[in-house]
Amino acid sequence: MNNVYLTREFKQPPEVVFNALTNPDYITRWFGPPDMYTRKAEVNLQEGGKYIFYLERDGDKGGGFNIEGVYREIDPPQVLVFTLEYVGTTMSRLGESLVTIRLSALNGGGTRLSFSQEFTLKPANMAGRTRAWQDMFGRMGHLLTL
Repeated sequence: MNNVYLTREFKQPPEVVFNALTNPDYITRWFGPPDMYTRKAEVNLQEGGKYIFYLERDGDKGGGFNIEGVYREIDPPQVLVFTLEYVGTTMSRLGESLVTIRLSALNGGGTRLSFSQEFTLKPANMAGRTRAWQDMFGRMGHLLTL
């Protein structure tokens, strides 16, 4: 299987979750694998608009890479579809993937996030891709409770 699928529930309404997914001030606080952080996020939030997340390693490990893509579909606060490409890392060989995020309101004011990332080429460590997104959404959920 070349895809990552997961769901997660948040206590906040879809508008708040959508903002955390698209606002650079939030993105820099939750996006990135466990040993990295997003130093800067540039977002042109419109269909056809580009984004770049600049990731760096924690501490003295050195190195980093970018995550870049184009927004394909934006329907706030329910749908966010974008391409995702790893630039400057061995994962660059995977080429472009397609990320689809759907948000639906839950009774009581919360949100269910449904996520998929579709790869053309299968990453060597699909479980690692899934864990990375689970970790990032966990950090985002924590951030939204502060």
